[in-house]
Amino acid sequence: MVHNFEKKAHIIVAGTTDFGKSNWVNCVINTLLLNKGEDVTFTLIDLKGGLEFNRYRHLKQVKAYATDVEKAREALKSAVEKMDEVTEYLLEKGFSNVKEAGFKERHFIIIDEAADMADDKGCQELLKEIARKGRASGLRLVYTTQYPTMETISSQVKRNCIGRLCFVLDTATASQVVLDQGGAEKLPAIQGRALYKDLRLIEVQTPYIPGGAITEIIQPHISIRPRKERVESSEEGNRKAAKRGTHTLVIEEA
Repeated sequence: MVHNFEKKAHIIVAGTTDFGKSNWVNCVINTLLLNKGEDVTFTLIDLKGGLEFNRYRHLKQVKAYATDVEKAREALKSAVEKMDEVTEYLLEKGFSNVKEAGFKERHFIIIDEAADMADDKGCQELLKEIARKGRASGLRLVYTTQYPTMETISSQVKRNCIGRLCFVLDTATASQVVLDQGGAEKLPAIQGRALYKDLRLIEVQTPYIPGGAITEIIQPHISIRPRKERVESSEEGNRKAAKRGTHTLVIEEA
């Protein structure tokens, strides 16, 4: 099966440590860079100390990078402002969404450990706006947490995230929060094994991406200049990266 972000714009990803959640997020980022390197941008929010997304912070596609709640709030606010600008343009021109308007760029907001923002009212309100209105204006939300509770995943975010990917969880209650049913607590202790739900629930084995492959994929896209001063660089490298873009993010049914 394949998760199509054009049809299912947002996804909730949950799971305890060391069972594949962060690896799957890396797969998403690198698949997008391979296939849509010129048409994708990112807001990366890493609230686990910054180590998980640090390797991506200098990519030209990364428009915002946050490692604490205050910076995360600023990054989300910037994304919402951009979303509102696009929405205003669509309304003015009579389009219902960016695809209809011919806009190729999609902006992915990827949050590693969203639970750390649960107590910040500003972040929560911005996330609700993105989940509710982001699809039409080209925003895509990847909302990940180790601690799925009714407090860490708001009802409005959950309602607008049709896709759910759940790795091993400790309890049936946690599984219920993500999937609306138990099951993730019964998954075998196999890294990458998960339950995926959109309209139906299936057990899947997610792909693994090694660090060496990540380094090779991101290298042509790195720019260490300040983001405000970045210009297109290494066009030949970008063309080679685009030429390699024959991969699709496929999750195998277990």
